[in-house]
Order: sequence, then structure tokens, then C-alpha cells
Amino acid sequence: MTQPDSDRVRLPRRGPGTKTVRLVFLATLTTALLMGAMLIHLSYEQARRRIHQTHPAVLQWSAEALRNRLEQGRAEIARTARTTTESLSRGTSGAALERLLSRALESSRTFSGLLLLDPSGQIRAEVGSGPELAALIDAVGVKDAVRSELLDVMHSVQLRRDLTAVEAASVRAFHSEDVSPSALASAPLRDARGQSLGSLHGVLRREELSAQLRGDLLGGGDVYLSDAEGRVIAAVGGGGTSPEPLPPESLHGGNALQVRVPWSGDETWVVKSALPLGVLGWTLVVQQNVLQAFQGVWIALPQIGLLAVAALALFTFAASRVAGGTSRLVQELFDGVRRVAKGDLGVELPDANVRGQFEVVFRTFNAMTRRLRQVRDETDVSLRAFQEQNLAFQNQHEVLSRLSVTDGLTELHNHRYFQEQLKLEIKRLSRTNKGLAILMIDIDDFKQINDRFGHAAGDGFLKQLACVLKESVRETDMLARYGGEEFVVVTTGTDLAGAVVLAEKLRIRISETSFIVDDSMRPRKVTVSIGVAEYRHSQSELFTTADAALYRAKASGKNCVVAADPPEGEA
Repeated sequence: MTQPDSDRVRLPRRGPGTKTVRLVFLATLTTALLMGAMLIHLSYEQARRRIHQTHPAVLQWSAEALRNRLEQGRAEIARTARTTTESLSRGTSGAALERLLSRALESSRTFSGLLLLDPSGQIRAEVGSGPELAALIDAVGVKDAVRSELLDVMHSVQLRRDLTAVEAASVRAFHSEDVSPSALASAPLRDARGQSLGSLHGVLRREELSAQLRGDLLGGGDVYLSDAEGRVIAAVGGGGTSPEPLPPESLHGGNALQVRVPWSGDETWVVKSALPLGVLGWTLVVQQNVLQAFQGVWIALPQIGLLAVAALALFTFAASRVAGGTSRLVQELFDGVRRVAKGDLGVELPDANVRGQFEVVFRTFNAMTRRLRQVRDETDVSLRAFQEQNLAFQNQHEVLSRLSVTDGLTELHNHRYFQEQLKLEIKRLSRTNKGLAILMIDIDDFKQINDRFGHAAGDGFLKQLACVLKESVRETDMLARYGGEEFVVVTTGTDLAGAVVLAEKLRIRISETSFIVDDSMRPRKVTVSIGVAEYRHSQSELFTTADAALYRAKASGKNCVVAADPPEGEA
């Protein structure tokens, strides 16, 4: 309750906090703006100049070296193919061919393995080692059509066709799911008449490709080569960044050199540059983390830091002269407020040793904590009593609410709940005009079950039937036990034809379900008759027509669905 103006205590207008706040604010704001502007400007400009000078040179030199290495591989496979062709023309045996290829491989730093295919694509000779060669041999090998996947067989056939159809010495990309992508140099083998003797293929050494990447020019960072799918082919460097290829299509420059630095749209603190190699769809990427890219900036940071510390110390000293005594009192007040916020109401501030604003604030604070302790004690007693009483009421209400609308045997909605909900649905129908129908379901010859097996067995059967109906109706339908062996379903948004379809679905589902009726556990079949009616004018008419339809279904031999006849004039 607000106190009258005559009882309100006004704090002194002047106090040490006014000057303290102004000086601290001015010192913090001036220092933050000055130092922040210097750091941001210097860091960005320094990094941008260094990156745009170093990255293009590294990428261009690496690209040129890689193109030369690929061209060297193409020329070397062509020379080896000529020697192999001469041996094949003389009818050299398979063992001699392997020795010839082994000598060629031993004198070559370009290839890690050689593969000789005959004109049909079958492997004739293979020399070398490494996962790339093994993957190539596995890819071109003849697959067992029974044990292999159809897609693998098709890929193997297509690869053999591509390799045997090579027209001139060339370099292509090769990759499989098991190994990283690699380069494959291929050359045809033809005799003097131009007839195909097969083809020769060499797998380029991955370490030779990595050796062409000029990572030593970065001063820290990684240079790696990736294919069009972003898979890493070769990489050098020790920048501590995980190779995460940047495909060319992710850059807005087509085939041009692109540089990405932090603060220019990149979400990660990594500097990246990319240059399409121009062959095989490969891309060269340079990647550095911020610590590496900003290396020149970090050297200048101590000097900038000294200036910032000097400026901050100057303003802090001026503010501390004014705020020396105030800060202690503010800290005590803050500690007291924090303890109260945590639930500790036994806080008393030393109001006898302060003057001015803090004297009034401390005394008011102590009065507040004393009042809070009193209110807390009173509230705890009342709250405990209220919680116990409320919990008892809630438990009773939940039990009564559930029992009032639920059938105790089948746990479906009872007759009372059905009647209330039907009235609500009819009122809603007058606004939406979307259609409403009911299905009256009666178990055929249920009396025989009770007479033969007993009422306990009949009750068990009703429970089983209720479960079947629950699983069969839609979530929007209302299912209830109407009484005895009768059940009712209310379908909203459904006309008579749709309700007949649903009724037929229920009838078939029940007739096909096996029920356990007695202790013999012998499955038994049971049927139902269903009468269907659509709401026309009144609730009483709806039940009358539904009962009449159910009666006709019983009279028609049972186990059937009968729809109510439309009123005269609406047929």
C-alpha cells in the first residue's frame, strides 16, 4: 500500500555517486571507442592486405606446378605405352610384361602403380602397390553378378569401357568409396596397323601431388586439393585446421580466384581462398585460422594494449578518487541484495556507520528484510495448508470427472457423455453445416455368449470388442458404449455415404477378428449389425432412424450394414 506523501522519505539530491557515475561512464566510453576503433581497423586492414598478397601467389604457383605434374604424368604414360606396345607386338609373355612394367615403375617417381588391360577390359598385368591401385583393380575387376550389387556391376562395366576406349594419352580423375580421389594417366596400345592391343593406366603418386602444393609460402596454414564433390585429394601444411574443402560452386566467381576472410560474410573464423585448377574439375584451396592470418596484427597488439591500459588507468584514477568510499558501500548493498535474491532474508546492513543517501537506503533495506521475514513465515504456514487441501481436492476431482464420463467395463465414453457431446456436435453443425452421422452397432447373438459361457466371459468379450473399435475409428470420431451390447459412433464432417463406408469397415474388421471368449483360449468369430443415419432435423429423429436401420439390419440376416432411408422428398 502506498504511503501518504507526508510519510515519504526523500533521498538527498546530491551525493558522491553522481560524479562517480559521470567520470566512470566517460572513461569507459572513451577508452572502449578509441581502442576498439584502432583494433578493428588495424586488424582488418592488416589481414586483408596480407591475405590478398599471399593467397593468390600460393594458389597460382601450386596450380602451375600441379598442371606440370599432370602433364608430366601424361607424357610418361605415353612413353611407357610405346615401349609396352613394342613388347606386345613381339608376342611377349605375361611375366615378361610384368617385368617390363616393374622396371618402368621403378624408374618413375610419378606413378605408384601401373595397370595393363587387354582390348576387352580384362586385367593383363598389374605392378605397384597402394590403396589407389587396389581400388582401381577392384573397380575394373569382373564382378560376380549373383553376389554383387547391380549398381556395382554396371559401374565396373562402364569403367572398363571408358578405360579401353581411350584414344590418346590423357589424365583423368578416379575415385571410389573406399579411398580418396586420385589422378589416373591413361594411354592406348595399338599395333602398326592401328589395331587395339589394350590400354595402359598409371596411378599418380599422391605424395607427388602434395609436393606441388606450396604450403611453405604461407607461413602457417593448409593448402589442399579437392575434387568437384569436395573430397580431399592432396594436402600439405600444419596450420591446425581440418581440411574442409570449399567447392567452386559455393563461391560467387565462377572459375575466378576467390578469397574469403572473417567479417565479410563467412560464418567461421577461418580464412579461405579457392582457385579452380582448370583440369579434372579440381580446385585448390588455401585455409588459415585467424591466429595464422592475423599474425602481423598480434605483434602490434602489445603496443596498442599499452596505450589502452595507459588511457584506462588515467580515467580510472580520476574516477577512483571520487568513488573510493562509494564503491565499498555499493558492494555491501549489492551483496545484501544478491543474498536476498537467493532467499537469504537474514541480511542486516551496517546502517550506523554511513551517512546521506546510503544511510536512508540501508535503513529502508533492513526494514524491508525484517518485513519479508515476517511475511515469509506467515505465508509458509498458509501455503502448506492450502497445498494439502488443494491436492486432496484435485485428486477427488480427477477421479469423479473420469468416472462420470467413462464406462467402467469397456473404458469407453458412457451414455451420459455421449448424449452431452452429441448435443454440442449438433450445435456446431448448425454453424459449420459439414454433416454428422451416427453408427448404431449391436452384437449379433450376444445373449448366446452370456448363456453359454457366463456373464464374466461376456464382459471380457465386450472389452476386447471395445479395443477393436478404438483401433478402427478415426481420431475425430466419438465412440461410446450405448448400453448393454450396443455401441455408437458419431462421425463429424461425414455424410451418410461416408458413414456407411466407415460402418462397413468396422463390420469387416470385427468379423475377421478372433476373440477369446472362455478359458479354453479357443478363438471365436463374432459379427455385428450396424444401422447408419445422418442428422437431418432433430436429435430424436436421428436416433429413431438409426434404430430403424439397425432393426432392418437384424431382420436382414445380421452381420450387415443398413443405412436409414432419407425422408420423403429428399430421396
